[in-house]
Formats: sequence, structure tokens, C-alpha cells
Amino acid sequence: MKKTCFNAGSSYETALMVFLACSLFYLFFLYYSNFIYFFIIECRPSYLIDCLFP
Repeated sequence: MKKTCFNAGSSYETALMVFLACSLFYLFFLYYSNFIYFFIIECRPSYLIDCLFP
């Protein structure tokens, strides 16, 4: 029998993985929110190269 990633584990394991993924994404967003805001506000499409390679 072939097992996909959805039925490979129990529902508890699936919920745990979803919770961990959401937590990591939330922490990543909190950590980089200021940088992303600065990047969007300060960098214009025409000056994207200057922002990436100052």
C-alpha cells in the first residue's frame, strides 16, 4: 500500500506538524516584518538592484 504524506501519520501528528509550521511562519514573519516593511517602503522597482546590492 502506498502512503501519502496525509495518511502516513495519525491525526495528532498531522495537527502537530501544522501547528509547528504555523508557529515557525509566525516567528519568521515577526522577525522579518520590519525588514520587509522597510524593503517595500524604501525600495522601488527601478531601484531594486541598488537596494539588493548597495
